[in-house]
Amino acid sequence: PSGRPTIAHGPARPPMSSPLALMLVLSAGGAIVVNSSSAFLVSTAVDSGFGNAEAGVLLVLGSAISIVCRIVSGLVVDRHGHGCGVIATMLTIGAGGFVLLAIGGTVAVIAGTAVAFGAGTGWAGLLHYIATAEHPAHAGGVAGMLLTFGNIGGFLGPSAFGLLAEKSSYAASWIMLAVVALVAAAAVMAAGRGFARRRAGCSGELVRAASGTNSV
Repeated sequence: PSGRPTIAHGPARPPMSSPLALMLVLSAGGAIVVNSSSAFLVSTAVDSGFGNAEAGVLLVLGSAISIVCRIVSGLVVDRHGHGCGVIATMLTIGAGGFVLLAIGGTVAVIAGTAVAFGAGTGWAGLLHYIATAEHPAHAGGVAGMLLTFGNIGGFLGPSAFGLLAEKSSYAASWIMLAVVALVAAAAVMAAGRGFARRRAGCSGELVRAASGTNSV
């Protein structure tokens, strides 16, 4: 009667499921990768023989590549789908970039920056797109959960990277990031399969319900 839209009230967060839990793992692992990369690239480059100014330019270059990759990956998923597969592929390629940064040296650090920042961090926007698209009735709650786990990973990642670099070497820390990236890639692939099974189950239920209605 008032002409105002009716707002449905319900739980802000969706019930926890295996695919959603895996996406939260990806959010934490992804934040470890993204935050640690940007925090320690300059010091790694200086340790490999770059000047301070050159190392700063390298960070700017890596950030620019990451922005381009985020836009391109979004366009690819928008047109062709397979968002979880795209994220997993980018993380796997990004792990190779982290290995190059671990090797060190001028050429390896430049190439590693391009690959690590492009593929290793350029997928982050897709995480929120996929997770919220799979939970349209709880998009805000899902986004909040992703941000919470992302902040946890964003805090722990650089701390662990710095401690390992101090106790061992930058190479060991970059290898750690490569391992985290591969774990995150496995998590998002498993999440994608879980979401696909859930969609198939919902479609089957709709078909059975429609068949039952038609038979009455």
